[in-house]
Amino acid sequence: METKARILIAEDHVPTRRLLRNILSRAGHEVVCTVNGEGIVATVTSFRPHLVLLDVRMPKVDGFGAARALLGLPADERPLIVLITAFSETWEGLEPLLTHVDGIIPKPFSHASLTAWVDKSLSAPPRPPSG
Repeated sequence: METKARILIAEDHVPTRRLLRNILSRAGHEVVCTVNGEGIVATVTSFRPHLVLLDVRMPKVDGFGAARALLGLPADERPLIVLITAFSETWEGLEPLLTHVDGIIPKPFSHASLTAWVDKSLSAPPRPPSG
């Protein structure tokens, strides 16, 4: 099977990380996982993913911190950035950041909804550079 896209998953909860990896790998994507957002820019620079899925609540560097770091990359080097959350998070003061990420996937998610969302996002036209 030909690889569709490279996807980086930053998720500290082992069962969720395994589930995401299994669903996306079976859908034909090349998947790399990390347990938090620490070193996310270095991982993105070396792996060059098309899409990064970031759990909002992680130790050391959470999804918001990782998203901020990725938004600092030049637009032509920046992957799609998607937050994964149970929506019990507090968004106060984060509205500017949320306007620059490419999406939010709610937990719990189904296999079908996750793959449909990923396929739709990867086939969308490139976003204009933020600034």
